[in-house]
Amino acid sequence: MPSRPVVLFVAATPPVSKPTLGGNHRYLLDLLETAVALGAEAHLLSDEARHYEELLARVDALGVRRRAAPFCTDAPTATAALDAALDALQPALVHVNGHAGWLAPAVLGSRRLASVPRRLHTMHLAMDSLEAQQDRPFRWIDKLPGRWAARQTAQDRRFLACFSDVLSVSHRYGRLLSELGYLTPERVTIVPNGVDSDRFRPRAGDSPDSPRLAGPVRIGAAGNLHPQKRFDLLLEAFARLRAPAELQIAGEGPEEQALRAKASALGLADRVAFLGFQRDMPAFLADLDVFAMTSDAEAAPYAQLEAMACGLPAVVTAVGDLPFFLRDGVDGFLAPVGDVPAIAAGLEKLVADHALRRALGASARARALEEFSLIVWRRRMGEYLRTRLP
Repeated sequence: MPSRPVVLFVAATPPVSKPTLGGNHRYLLDLLETAVALGAEAHLLSDEARHYEELLARVDALGVRRRAAPFCTDAPTATAALDAALDALQPALVHVNGHAGWLAPAVLGSRRLASVPRRLHTMHLAMDSLEAQQDRPFRWIDKLPGRWAARQTAQDRRFLACFSDVLSVSHRYGRLLSELGYLTPERVTIVPNGVDSDRFRPRAGDSPDSPRLAGPVRIGAAGNLHPQKRFDLLLEAFARLRAPAELQIAGEGPEEQALRAKASALGLADRVAFLGFQRDMPAFLADLDVFAMTSDAEAAPYAQLEAMACGLPAVVTAVGDLPFFLRDGVDGFLAPVGDVPAIAAGLEKLVADHALRRALGASARARALEEFSLIVWRRRMGEYLRTRLP
């Protein structure tokens, strides 16, 4: 009987202040489960930092063997741990999952990685130098010395050169890797994220013929309360609405107090609820009628896919893969980045028209099932890995 192919998965688990299981780590779990289903002997090398107990317990439940390496806190020790794992396991394939900012020192410093037959990397967020070249209001590369830009670009290119294949969860950033000369097109494969369409589904009792529960239309948004998420623009757009509505914001972060103050200044304090971190996102989304995402920057956000799977029409800014996820006028409405009147106009249409919400929400759910479900993702990822395993 042939031996099982050994696969080493490498992942960063950055320091956090409370228990978490973000999109990057849900992706990792789905990746591990897919590899195990293909018959691979899977191993995970990660920081094993505090507050990732749920992630590690689920890794153990899959039968994946774990090793520790402090990628986010001690690069030399992490590099040594990576080489030790490669020496001990002799894997047929290594899959590095996560942001280059955490993983590049160990990857670039490894003396053994280049000898592995297949070396894969999944890019979730844009690399620093790639992100800096985007045409956005906060193009921070313009404010940094040219020496930094050149040095960061060179490091990002060296990092990518360590891999035989690169996966991108984002169509936009995957294309940019080749368009800007980071990689040749044949080395980049785009596999969009997938969401569990059984967990994320329309509210129980909703059907094409049944109205939503009585009361004001509920608009919702979710994410870290950081400047680039532009919840301030959402508040300004919400203040322009004429039809009765309420706004619920899930998330926490450094902008919370400023956003609360802005809501009060706009006279919205009794119509806007800041709910903090929501562990049960399916329940949060099930209480909404409309979803909104008004960011200046996104890659391929799980939150929008989850909202679509829940049958929610949305108003989103045209950044990252959001124009690929959401078809304008079909699943919701797109707005230019920073355009408060356009955001407000999209919200007004949805708030004022129940039939439109129902039609666009059904379309969003159908698109999520067809293109972005976990079932579709597992099929695509399974085919991708199968062709790269011995």
